[in-house]
Amino acid sequence: MERDEALKKMKVWSFTILTAYRNIERVVNSIDKCISAAAAGSINCGGKTMELMEAVLELIKRKERLINLKVLIDEVLDKLEAKEKKILLLRFVDRVKFEDLSKELGCCRRTAFRCYDHAMWSVGRLCEKCGYGPEWLTKRYANDNFVSKILDRVIEKSFETNHQAAVVEKVSKQDKVAKVENVAKQNNVAKVENVAKQDRQPKVESQLDKTCNEMQENTPLQLRIKLNLFATNVSC
Repeated sequence: MERDEALKKMKVWSFTILTAYRNIERVVNSIDKCISAAAAGSINCGGKTMELMEAVLELIKRKERLINLKVLIDEVLDKLEAKEKKILLLRFVDRVKFEDLSKELGCCRRTAFRCYDHAMWSVGRLCEKCGYGPEWLTKRYANDNFVSKILDRVIEKSFETNHQAAVVEKVSKQDKVAKVENVAKQNNVAKVENVAKQDRQPKVESQLDKTCNEMQENTPLQLRIKLNLFATNVSC
């Protein structure tokens, strides 16, 4: 159970960092502009020079973390099989839909999704193998404004997907239970009808025998003799 939870967390982080990958350079460039503006402003800011310098140092550290994240993703992507790397780049960098992805791969949409899902699990396994597990990523990037927004959206989407899957599973389970109960009910009805039929048959036969006996008892002796002789002749 713990291992399953760890894999789910890793998949969430895999989706998060791959989503961030496309815009890391743009964010880094924005940080560079902030650093330049802060450095220029510190010249004429008087007593606030130290505060600005501290802000610049924080921006530089953030820039380094994001650059390291891009290097990390490049490293993991390079270790994937060529097909898996192509799928992930098409999905997360080029934003290709599954319908177009299936055409690119020359397969059906379901197969394309399975290949994509397998590639995502491969990213998670490689991240952990390289020492970039969920705890490591959480510690370094969960508080970054850019990464944390993506992470929140991924977690929310994952929760909605799991909730929908749970509802579908619950409904499916209820349908199965209803079908089993219906079959059992039909079997019980059939058994009851069969037993009732078997119970009625001896009673009917017994009633017929009784009626025949009564008719013989009430039939005159001469007529009974003639009937017996007639039956004997017919049999001969």
